Amino acid sequence: MATGSGKTFLVHLNYLQFIKHNRGKYRIKFDNILLITPNENLSFQHIEEMKKSRIPCMLFGNTEFGDFSKFADENTIKVVDIHKLTDEKKGSGVTIDIEKFGTKNLVFVDEGHKGSSGKKWNYFRNELTSDGFKIEYSATFGQAVASGSEEGQKLFHEYGKSILFDYSYRFFFEDGYGKKYKILNLKDKAYSDEIKHKLMLVNLLSFYQQKKIFNDNYAETQEYNIAEPLWVFLGSSVNQIAGGHPTLKDGVCFGPPARLFW
Repeated sequence: MATGSGKTFLVHLNYLQFIKHNRGKYRIKFDNILLITPNENLSFQHIEEMKKSRIPCMLFGNTEFGDFSKFADENTIKVVDIHKLTDEKKGSGVTIDIEKFGTKNLVFVDEGHKGSSGKKWNYFRNELTSDGFKIEYSATFGQAVASGSEEGQKLFHEYGKSILFDYSYRFFFEDGYGKKYKILNLKDKAYSDEIKHKLMLVNLLSFYQQKKIFNDNYAETQEYNIAEPLWVFLGSSVNQIAGGHPTLKDGVCFGPPARLFW
């Protein structure tokens, strides 16, 4: 799925589908419901988003609750990043032996392609679901299997027959989503400092206009779930200035806003 196309919401949807339909005499009793992420930052992001959807969840390593055996609700999603899994637990620390989870788990894997290059990671995921079920999500499965290497061909055959939902960026963009963009590379020698300053000023004014319209029509923007305008500076290098604070090199005018807008 393309980045920004709703992969996180699909995780929530698949979880809610399971909770709704996994009942009655054919109900499957899993050991755990897990969400495996590639790093701790993504784990925090998932926790935040699931709380917005009122999905019971908890981050592994939370000192208030200790290990997962203390969870009262069997439908709680237990979020853990792949680096905290091991099959050779020694001493204390934040890692957890995969044997503790059992093998009959419902596992959601975020950025599943990132485990394709690590046999150990893939082994952990497969062990956790050897008697359970696994759903993987990725924005770049296509790139992961398109390398032409032997490993890429193996992944192609493994995932090619098990893809439930394919919504790569090409389809995402053709459906009218995403942003139309144009990149203008300005060569230093082709433009004077005065022209560069004018270009910066025009962009600042355009951003100010967007912010003003958003703030003046806040109720309407909330009705359509429109996010606040964002402006991002991109630079290839930084300069170290007094006090040790880096700033974008030759990129941003740090003068008072009054000098820019009025």
